[in-house]
Amino acid sequence: MKHFYTLFTVILFTSSIWAQAPNKMSYQALIRDASDNLVSNQSIGMQVSILQGSTSGSSVYTEIQNGNTNQYGAISLEIGSGTTSDDFSAIDWSAGNYFIKIETDPTGGVNYSITSTSQLLSVPYAMYAKTAEYVTGSVTGPTPTITTTSPTNVLAQDVTTGLTVLNNGGEFILASGICYNTSQNPTINDNVYSTSATWTGNNLSNLNPSTLYYARAFATNSNGTGYGNEVSFTTISGNVIITTNPISSVTDSSFISGGNISSDGGSTITQRGICWSTTNSSPIIETNNYTSDGSGIGNYVSKPRLPNPKKTYYMRAYAINSLGTFYGNALSATTLGNWTSLTDSCTISSSFGNLPGHKGYVSVTRTWPDGHQINFTMTNINLPITCSGFLSFNGVLNLDNRTFTIPSQSSNSCTISGSGSYNSTFDEITVTYTITSNGNTYNCTSVFTHF
Repeated sequence: MKHFYTLFTVILFTSSIWAQAPNKMSYQALIRDASDNLVSNQSIGMQVSILQGSTSGSSVYTEIQNGNTNQYGAISLEIGSGTTSDDFSAIDWSAGNYFIKIETDPTGGVNYSITSTSQLLSVPYAMYAKTAEYVTGSVTGPTPTITTTSPTNVLAQDVTTGLTVLNNGGEFILASGICYNTSQNPTINDNVYSTSATWTGNNLSNLNPSTLYYARAFATNSNGTGYGNEVSFTTISGNVIITTNPISSVTDSSFISGGNISSDGGSTITQRGICWSTTNSSPIIETNNYTSDGSGIGNYVSKPRLPNPKKTYYMRAYAINSLGTFYGNALSATTLGNWTSLTDSCTISSSFGNLPGHKGYVSVTRTWPDGHQINFTMTNINLPITCSGFLSFNGVLNLDNRTFTIPSQSSNSCTISGSGSYNSTFDEITVTYTITSNGNTYNCTSVFTHF
């Protein structure tokens, strides 16, 4: 079931009366749901009771009213004109304190699900009649007296401010908040933040960067709207300050870079990384490749996976906040070529003695099964043994611990296995492997580097 609550104010008035009590009382309310949203353009059923003495006192008058809220969730009734068997003019307003009890059915019926009881703070009209010989027109009291909180934490689109109600003018506060504009003396006809009756302030948001604003707190009761003192503030630019980290550790398929964000421009960084291209010297994330490396300010590291060896890549750091995407300075680097044989030596564990060096090479397929390894194929070993021919075998370079593994595998009546390591200083792979063929064991070492 959807819950509602009302916030109301009461005023007393008459048309033209000579020392007698009024026969009507004006009632105004804002109807809101449990999420504090206004209930607009909806039929509302109400039962109104005047209680004497306390919130649980006896009822001296009860009536039933129906009305419709307007587009702002407000409803206006005249108490004393509803359906009742009681006599409103018979209420003795001098007999003590009185309280008004409002029971509301937000569906327009008589199943009242909300109850609100408050003391009538306005002085009953009959009290005026004791001292006035003749009164014409409505009784109007003061508007609320409030102050505007000085702005703090001024950012690109947000500022912290608020209000303090010093005096409600003897009536319930119907609405309050901050009105603001780029010109002085803003009113509720300009930009308005919050219409909550009890709003005391927090962040004023959705502002424009680098803009001078004037703001005033406001509060409205049944007598009108009162304004607080005017304050002003200038939002900051919102520009992110970001630099691109130098490129390092270039291989045939990656390099290391990143960025450093020293200012978020007053708006939280929600995404950061680097973007790169082989054709655009000022790459952008909308049309080029990019990494995503967390959020917030500070230094961060990026290591993109690149598809092409011996290729020039342009890259720069980027950062995104609510105002847009900002970029650091552009840099470039050329990836290394595939690995090729640098030195080879092979020792035969038999009576044949040592074999001379042999030729081979490693081709990099650059597949990334889980993001932490590169698959290699070593071919064209050409050892002068029966199984050699154009012997080939596969290996895996582990990027986490920089080790090279050759699982045991057979080819052309030979069994091959081995391991190796990657030297990042010289960008070399050293592979030590064993070939067994026809009872002979060949222990080989190959060193590969980029050409």
